[in-house]
Amino acid sequence: MDLARAYGLRDRAEREERDREKQRAEQRAKEKAELKQKLAALLADKALNKADAEIARHFPHGDKIRRVHCTADQLAAVNLGQIAVVQHRGRYLLVTREIGEQVRSISAEALVLLCDPDAPADDDIPPDLIW
Repeated sequence: MDLARAYGLRDRAEREERDREKQRAEQRAKEKAELKQKLAALLADKALNKADAEIARHFPHGDKIRRVHCTADQLAAVNLGQIAVVQHRGRYLLVTREIGEQVRSISAEALVLLCDPDAPADDDIPPDLIW
């Protein structure tokens, strides 16, 4: 085998590997777009957020403490696990527990907060504390 043929084989192998990686990236992007579309269809007109809500419910998401504004009744329902918090298109939406469970089945990352009232507390801070 001569040197030119070895270089040609190596170039072809590298090109094929780049093509396979490009196809995998395109497939991942397509799957991600399909998940976003499913979430959008599921969450269409199902958000319980109210424009006049003034109470902030804080929760950890990622490495930061985030908040969603809710009414007093919604705050109690969130803490009881009757309302879930979902992230969609950069916003935090309040949805019913059933919708939250459906969101979890589509994309676990999109379900941000769903309290379990029967779970033992990790700390001494009450969930209804407003800060």
